[in-house]
Amino acid sequence: MAGSQTAVRSGIHPRAPARWSGAGLVSPSARVRARAAKIVADVAEHGRSLDAALRDDPRATPQERGLLRSLCYDSIRWYIRLDAILDRLLTRPGQKLSPEVRALAIVGLCQLLYTDIPEHAAVDETVNAARIIGHARAAGMVNAILRRAQREHARIGAEVDRDLAVRTAHPTWFVDSMTVDWGAVRDAVLAANNQRPPFWIRVNRLRSSGADYRARLQAQGVAVAASLFGEEALHLEQAMDVHELPGFAAGEVSVQDAASQLAGRLVAPQAGERVLD
Repeated sequence: MAGSQTAVRSGIHPRAPARWSGAGLVSPSARVRARAAKIVADVAEHGRSLDAALRDDPRATPQERGLLRSLCYDSIRWYIRLDAILDRLLTRPGQKLSPEVRALAIVGLCQLLYTDIPEHAAVDETVNAARIIGHARAAGMVNAILRRAQREHARIGAEVDRDLAVRTAHPTWFVDSMTVDWGAVRDAVLAANNQRPPFWIRVNRLRSSGADYRARLQAQGVAVAASLFGEEALHLEQAMDVHELPGFAAGEVSVQDAASQLAGRLVAPQAGERVLD
C-alpha cells in the first residue's frame, strides 16, 4: 500500500511497471525525473526547442508524459531563479556541475518550490534519477542539495529575490526593457508572463459539435469547460499532449487560444473570404 501511495503522489500510476536499466530496477517516477533532467539540460545548454525535445520519447505512458511536461515547463519557466538558489545551496560556491547534474538539481528544486508533489517523493525519486542519467556518484550531492533546500529555501529565496530579474526569472535585459516600456505596471506584466497559459482547443464544427466533443473528453476523465462565446471553444483545466486529444490527427480539433477564437467571431467572415490571423 505504501508503495502505491508513493507512486500516486509522485505523479505516476502505481501500476506503471518498473524497468531494468544500467542503474538496476528503475521506477517510472525516477525515469521521468531523469528524462526531465536531460531535456532541461538540452534546452538550457544548447537552446533546443522544449516542444521538440518532449516529442522524442514515444514509449512514455500518458501519465508519464503529463508529469514530464509539467516538470520541464516549470523548470524552464523558473530556471533563472532556481539556478540562483542552486548556486547558494552548493557546499563550494562556484562549484562546477555537469549540465545534466545541474539540470537534475534544478528539476528537484522545482518540485520542492513550485509543485504540490510531496517533498519526500520529490527528493527520493530525483536522487534515484541521478543513477539513471549515468551520474551515480552525484546522487549523494543531489540528495544533500535538496535536503538543504527543504530546510533553507525560504532564507535563500529571500536573498536571491533582492534582484528583480532573479525573482521573476527573466533576463536582466528583458526586465530593463519592460521597465522602459511598461513603467508602473512592469511587475504585473512580469508576473503574468510566468503564469501557466490556459489550454484552449477549437472543435472543428464540420466534424463534431462542441457539446459532443466535450462529452467525449469528459468520458475520458478530462476536466473541460465551454467558453461563454461559443461551444466549439473548450478550456481544458490541465494541459495534455495534443496527440492524445480524440480525433486530433483526423482534424476534429486543434489548439487555439481563446482570444484568437473570439477574434474570428468578431470579424464575422463571410463565405469565400480569407482571414489572416
